[in-house]
Amino acid sequence: MRTSVHRPTIEHLLKRGMRSSDVARTLGISDSTVRNVSAALKKYASSFERPKTGRSRTVNTRRIRGVIKRRMSRELLKMT
Repeated sequence: MRTSVHRPTIEHLLKRGMRSSDVARTLGISDSTVRNVSAALKKYASSFERPKTGRSRTVNTRRIRGVIKRRMSRELLKMT
């Protein structure tokens, strides 16, 4: 899930007592985004995204390996 740029504004409006549907309508964003930020506020007392656990994803596809291999061979040819 990407972090919403509206998080500080959502947090401020929710603390002022606005309903999530009103906040969503005011900012022109989806209601589910506001509800997710609200849930994070209630659970962690902060709306900022917490670090995830587990190993981070890496990209190791056949295409990427081929690109790297071709670049390395080109560099070797340049040096000779």
